[in-house]
Amino acid sequence: SQDSPEQMASRVKQYCEEGYTKFQLKVGNQPHDDIARIFAVRKVLDDQTKSTGVYHPLLCDANTGWLRHEAMQVVNGIKGLDVYLEMPCETYEECL
Repeated sequence: SQDSPEQMASRVKQYCEEGYTKFQLKVGNQPHDDIARIFAVRKVLDDQTKSTGVYHPLLCDANTGWLRHEAMQVVNGIKGLDVYLEMPCETYEECL
């Protein structure tokens, strides 16, 4: 779901406490909202990695939900964060 950044972070923290270590985040909505969601969830996962020593990867799947300029906004907005982006735009050419 695409809840608020705080709700998503809280849910991910709960999943970490249940033993989950890999996460896929649904994005592909408004770029500024998605950037906030990614930052909030990545912070929880970084905190979990620090406390447990177990790396927690984060895959952000836009499912072709962004136009090219929106994908670039998100890429620039999360620069330096340890995340993978999947299917940001509808076509391969739009991703270039």
